Amino acid sequence: MDEGMLLVYPELLLKGRLPYRDFELITGPADPLILATAYAGFGTNIFVERSVGLVYRILIVAAVFGIAQRWSVFIATGCVLVAGILLGGTDLWANTWYAGVAFALSSLWATANIAQRGRCLAGGFLAGMACLARCDFGPGLILALLPLFLAMTQMKKLHFLVGGVLRCFPVGLADVCDRPGADSS
Repeated sequence: MDEGMLLVYPELLLKGRLPYRDFELITGPADPLILATAYAGFGTNIFVERSVGLVYRILIVAAVFGIAQRWSVFIATGCVLVAGILLGGTDLWANTWYAGVAFALSSLWATANIAQRGRCLAGGFLAGMACLARCDFGPGLILALLPLFLAMTQMKKLHFLVGGVLRCFPVGLADVCDRPGADSS
């Protein structure tokens, strides 16, 4: 049933249906939106859905390497091997949990180098993606990113927040435009 939702919900999005209004969605909208984009390009089938699941796992492993390489390449390689072994025992479907983990770890990786404002912007954007995939990741992500956020300069804090707001803006805009009485012309 769970994998079936990942085939049906993105297809409903492609047909113009909106989550929470036209169909029940118990998780965040990021995973169905990503899958809808993939289905638009490659067709709606289980192989495309599982390919997106594989991309999530590759992103998790890459983010683990990126985070751990600050200590040494040897330690980062060991972390990647452990992560690869743990992920190797999972099914390949594009579960929202893996999407949330992939974006949360990528946000930590991008934000770890606060010297570059582009990475602060990307970190905020990826944190917004993680929260759109799984809103229950929000408190843990806030606690993990808070020390990095506090160490940023004022301008880089602004870039980080702009990245998060930019990621969440389309969802808020769709909610505002979908309200009763909103001009739909």
